[in-house]
Amino acid sequence: MAAEHQWTENDKKDFRAECGLLIRKARKRRGLNQTRVAEMVGISRATFGFIELGQQVLAIDVAWRIAIALRAPLTSLCPKPMSKGDCAR
Repeated sequence: MAAEHQWTENDKKDFRAECGLLIRKARKRRGLNQTRVAEMVGISRATFGFIELGQQVLAIDVAWRIAIALRAPLTSLCPKPMSKGDCAR
């Protein structure tokens, strides 16, 4: 059996950065600023800014609330896997 992909710290950072970029793009498409989305989600503007920068670990419930605030499918805010065995990209 093939070995599972082991996530490195760089993989985790890259994943958070890609999620943050997708969230930022979705927010801008909706014409919202960080402060407004943070208020809708129930987090501070600073925390939301760190999420967009990929510097904040994103809890699933917060990700869900962001998706609702942005009227976007949750899956659209996460990078797609590139291959069957690569869950990080």
